[in-house]
Amino acid sequence: NLRSRTYRRDARPMVEGCTCACCSAHTRAYIHHMLQCHELAGEVLLNVHNTHNFSQFLAAVRASIAQGEFDRFAEAARRQLA
Repeated sequence: NLRSRTYRRDARPMVEGCTCACCSAHTRAYIHHMLQCHELAGEVLLNVHNTHNFSQFLAAVRASIAQGEFDRFAEAARRQLA
């Protein structure tokens, strides 16, 4: 929860290793500040991150289907999300 005070001075990206525009350019502290101030930009940055990750997930789903490996992909995804 980036609204938590624990992120007030956190200089890390929202998710380490994420290549989205949000994580590449903004820190947890900045996003926390934007959310605390009720700036629309904070919500937009969260949506940029979520859309990027959902897009990557769907690309992996499509690739697994094209390779005939969807069942294996789905099982791995279930294990990872459990």
